[in-house]
Amino acid sequence: MIIAVVFFGSLIFGVTKMFTSSTPYKYAMEQTISNEEVIDLLGEPIESDGIMQGNISLNGDDGETNFRIPIKGPKGEARIVVIATKDYGD
Repeated sequence: MIIAVVFFGSLIFGVTKMFTSSTPYKYAMEQTISNEEVIDLLGEPIESDGIMQGNISLNGDDGETNFRIPIKGPKGEARIVVIATKDYGD
């Protein structure tokens, strides 16, 4: 039982780390925390809140991503939807 809990905990941590270290995640969070409309709605500070859902797919220099980031602030909660495509390493 304990081994299963440790395994799933490690799996969730690894997947979360993959998302949060990605360029699309970092860009989406930078845009969100500096957006005046979002700040008005959620307040400050705005931070990630929970487990992200979606996928990141890389194939050589190409890739696609489609995931959701739950966020929260003092005034409420929201979700960022990130959809991106990487072509030829750009």
